[in-house]
Amino acid sequence: MQFPARPKGKYRKNQAIDSRALRDLPVRHVTGEREARPAAMPSRDGEDARRHALSRGAPSTSCRRRRSPWNEALTCLRPRVRPRYTPAAEWLLDRLQIFSQVSNRFPARRMIMRKFPCLDTAGAAAAAYRYSDSLPAGSRLLEDLLKGTEIHQLFESFYKLIKIPVSIIDLDANVLFSSRWQRICVQYHRTGPRTCARCIESDTTLATQLNEGGQYAIYPCLNGLTDCASPIILEGKHIANVFIGQFLTRAPDESYFLKQAEVCGFDGADYLAALREVPVVEEQDIPQILDLLARMTRVITTLSADRKRAIDEHARQSIILDTIPQAVFWKDLGGRYLGCNAAFARAAGAQSPRDIVAKTDFDLHWPRAHIEAYVADDRAIIAANTPRLHYIEDVQLVDGSRRLIETSKVPLSQDGGAPYGVVGIFEDVTERERAAAIQRETEEKFRLAFTTGLDAMYWATLREGLIIEVNARFEKVFGYSREEAVGKTSLGLGLYGNPDDRAKMVAAVVANGFVRDLEVEGIKRGGESIVVSLSVSQVTVGTQDFILGVIKDITEQRHAEAERERLRLELQQAQKMESVGRLAGGVAHDFNNLLTVIGGNADFVLQGLAPDDPSVLDIREILAATQRAAGLTRQLLAFSRKQVMDMKVMDVSELAGHTAKMLKRLIGEDIKLETRFASQPCLARVDEGQIDQVLMNLAVNARDAMPRGGTLTLETARVIGGGTLAVTYPRLAGVALIQLTVRDTGCGMNEQVKARAFEPFFTTKSEGKGTGLGLSMIYGIIKQSGGEIDIWSEPDCGTEFRMYLPQAQAEADLLGEGGDDAAPYRGSETILLVEDEDAIRRIIKRAMTEQGYEVLDAANGQAALKLMADRAAAVDLLLTDVVMPGISGRDLAQELSGRNLSRRTLYMSGYTDDAIVQHGILEPGLALLTKPFSQESLARKVRDVLDGPVHKARP
Repeated sequence: MQFPARPKGKYRKNQAIDSRALRDLPVRHVTGEREARPAAMPSRDGEDARRHALSRGAPSTSCRRRRSPWNEALTCLRPRVRPRYTPAAEWLLDRLQIFSQVSNRFPARRMIMRKFPCLDTAGAAAAAYRYSDSLPAGSRLLEDLLKGTEIHQLFESFYKLIKIPVSIIDLDANVLFSSRWQRICVQYHRTGPRTCARCIESDTTLATQLNEGGQYAIYPCLNGLTDCASPIILEGKHIANVFIGQFLTRAPDESYFLKQAEVCGFDGADYLAALREVPVVEEQDIPQILDLLARMTRVITTLSADRKRAIDEHARQSIILDTIPQAVFWKDLGGRYLGCNAAFARAAGAQSPRDIVAKTDFDLHWPRAHIEAYVADDRAIIAANTPRLHYIEDVQLVDGSRRLIETSKVPLSQDGGAPYGVVGIFEDVTERERAAAIQRETEEKFRLAFTTGLDAMYWATLREGLIIEVNARFEKVFGYSREEAVGKTSLGLGLYGNPDDRAKMVAAVVANGFVRDLEVEGIKRGGESIVVSLSVSQVTVGTQDFILGVIKDITEQRHAEAERERLRLELQQAQKMESVGRLAGGVAHDFNNLLTVIGGNADFVLQGLAPDDPSVLDIREILAATQRAAGLTRQLLAFSRKQVMDMKVMDVSELAGHTAKMLKRLIGEDIKLETRFASQPCLARVDEGQIDQVLMNLAVNARDAMPRGGTLTLETARVIGGGTLAVTYPRLAGVALIQLTVRDTGCGMNEQVKARAFEPFFTTKSEGKGTGLGLSMIYGIIKQSGGEIDIWSEPDCGTEFRMYLPQAQAEADLLGEGGDDAAPYRGSETILLVEDEDAIRRIIKRAMTEQGYEVLDAANGQAALKLMADRAAAVDLLLTDVVMPGISGRDLAQELSGRNLSRRTLYMSGYTDDAIVQHGILEPGLALLTKPFSQESLARKVRDVLDGPVHKARP
């Protein structure tokens, strides 16, 4: 920046520059670029800053080096301090001989405007240069604060009290405030070069001391007056100084000041008059003045800090308001906008919130209908002093588009008093409402699918299982109404048969987000167990995890599958038994005939031997082997259900009681036998011998399973087929049954062994200790008796066999109804023996003859008919084989009975029940003796038939 040369001429030393005259001078503007601004005060930044200021230059040093008040002031400085104060002098003269004003022409950048004179050759101010620069932030804060009347009153009171002026100057030498100046300083000391240099020295010394950390500074000016200053600290930063002065500390020596006026070229009389206006402060009062100065400084500092906080808070609020996406506005009672945020300004078509302030809705570009609605709405809210919140409006924006906005308005009031305006907020919710409409439609579709679903559905919390909603199918499946289920947990309702199933489901959902077709046991209201398939998906709403569950009642499906599996296993078992049965049945007739011959002849031999004959033991071994062979045949026929059974209505409890007496000797003393029989008769149609065989076999198995002893329990009970029994065996559902239970405390069976328990020839016993036909025979006997057998067993927990037999409808044929077991087997009646096997026929005839009977024998049916025709007299008993060539035994018996040639009939057979059924022999009222049989059993059976009712021995 170049300054024009000052016109030649002598400077009038006593000329005072009137700052008001500067306003009328022609002005040249100097730009606010940092390179052109005057150097900063050297005491602010230290020696480096002072050197930097000198290198950059100050306005006055840019002028041509001619004599001027500030040039002469520099020459008046003492040589040893001149390098230190030269830049400061230029800087200070620039400010003390001019005036400063703050410009508000640029709201975004507050400027400080300064003027300084250029003198002509006569020393008169010929022109002025103006310099402008941004006002520092701290100075702006103080400058705004000092506009308040409270600060003015404070400083005015201070002046009235001690007649000492106060000024506040920032660190860039901007005079932010001044109450007044001592006339001796303004008109004389600050205008003369010598006295001005002393003022410069005083000011810079005070500022330097404050910058070095002083609380306040006092300095006796070389012009004979005293100055004081104190720093203003804001948030730990030194931003300005408070100056007071000048004043005298004692009565002035007017002769000294008169001489100073003469040396400096001042008007002596007026100079002394100005001197007398300076207040005199006693030295003992100076500390009080300094304390008052410090208090004033603290007050200003506090006020500055408060105002800074208020400004910062206002700035933060403005930033917040301009950051939020919602439009915010506030109005006064007249509908004029007091303020708004940037979002509202944009919505109204304005560039910034400043364009909205002081306007009404009628000044904005809203549609007229909207404006009237807004005004009416504002008035209603203010009149009622009641907020109106979250209402949706369909509006047309300034760009012509139509949008949905959500608006809330609240009356403005102070401490609950009368409203003085209204504040509102709105946001564009078009997309939200559109999404909400789609969501409502989706939710309606989901609701319909949920409520009308064919499967049970429920909505619940994931962790707790709290039920939120259920559908109608859920109510039907579990028996709980919606009101009873909602608000309860699934475990609280007892919906899980095993609570651990829910824990497994939750773990799977947490791990995978879903679970599919988890089969669990469900419990209906009332305790009924069902099988359900559970599919669950995790749904997160906000921070809460829920589950949507779909439940399929697959009880019937599982029952059907179980029935199919049962039938498959039964078919498989039946096929196995059929295969073995065919084998057994194929050889049973011949095998039984052979055993009958062997056993019969052995009996004859045994009868002819003396008791001490050594051959007796051999013959008995033959008889024992014959009985074992006959038992093996019965077992083979039993598990294949082809054995001929003598079915009678008997009390199963009595049968079990008789068998229990024999079991005590069989199982040994280390096994405790317990019986728990029903108090009521347990009548069933069974074969007495077969039930004995069942109990014997089970007792033997139990004994082998309890080598160290234990407990064997026999139980009977009357039950009705239902629950799991009906599920497992549907044909027993609702049927009155007799339950025969055999339970032991032995080693038990695992699932693999239990699955094969009834297979023929399957055994877990060591070789030579079991045939594997025991349980197969039991299975066949129970099934042939019209019942079912169920097994429960776990390793080390024992085994329980539960056999279910249909209850008998009539209480007849009870145990012991037959003849007296002690009655003799001999007789004298006439018997017609018909047997196609010669060896068997000879044995039977000899045995019956030895018992005293008259025996007529024939090899077949034709021979028998011829024999009886020739005899022409009836026999007491027809003892005939069932299956014979030509005429069968049944046809023969009916023919002879029709001719009144036979009173009673006893059939014999070594065939299986299939062959006998084909001949109609297993009908009620027919007597049958199965081969092989001993002479004793033959004699007993013949005697029973002859002594029994005729209707039980019909042909």
